[in-house]
Amino acid sequence: MVPAVDPDEYLTSTPQRRTVKVKTYSDYASSNILDRHIINNSRAFKLHNSQTNQYKNSFFVETLVLLNHLDDSVVRKQTVESFKQALPDHF
Repeated sequence: MVPAVDPDEYLTSTPQRRTVKVKTYSDYASSNILDRHIINNSRAFKLHNSQTNQYKNSFFVETLVLLNHLDDSVVRKQTVESFKQALPDHF
């Protein structure tokens, strides 16, 4: 009953920008205002602006943020198994 979403409308590639690493502390949970805009790989996706918190905090957007944070060496893996094996090193 829900119409299909055109993937080209929401999954658009974005050019790689400079790599930004968020500073973390072992005894303090910190977040950076730029956290959603960090792009660490050449296969990153553009995040579209939204007015609603439902979209901003949705699984779809959070997944794209996590994918954009991965290093290029992880994203460029040739097989699903090698991608899965490289993931624990980054989380």
